[in-house]
Amino acid sequence: MVHLQPIAEVLDAGSFAVLPAEQRPKGQSVEEVLLRADADDCVEVPVPTSMREQLRTLAAAMGDAAIGRDAEVASHRVPVGHLRQLPPDTRVLIGIRVKYTEAESQHLKD
Repeated sequence: MVHLQPIAEVLDAGSFAVLPAEQRPKGQSVEEVLLRADADDCVEVPVPTSMREQLRTLAAAMGDAAIGRDAEVASHRVPVGHLRQLPPDTRVLIGIRVKYTEAESQHLKD
């Protein structure tokens, strides 16, 4: 079963230091993210159109209405409360990823 997964990952500056500046993930500061957080310490993140199209394709190939419903979700709430313990200038990536089962991955390859 496909799962839309919210992500809020801390960027470890050391791991990206070897990359040229234009290839480093930009992210956002914790302070910026927390200013956008609602009362439940979540931020609303749009689901990329390309991800939604991929889910629609998979739903049609597998005849799975639940995946089709996931494809219609325009945004997803990402919990960010755990970021409050970090310094405000820490850079983080906030977004959505999709986790596919092996069978779903195979359908996308075909």
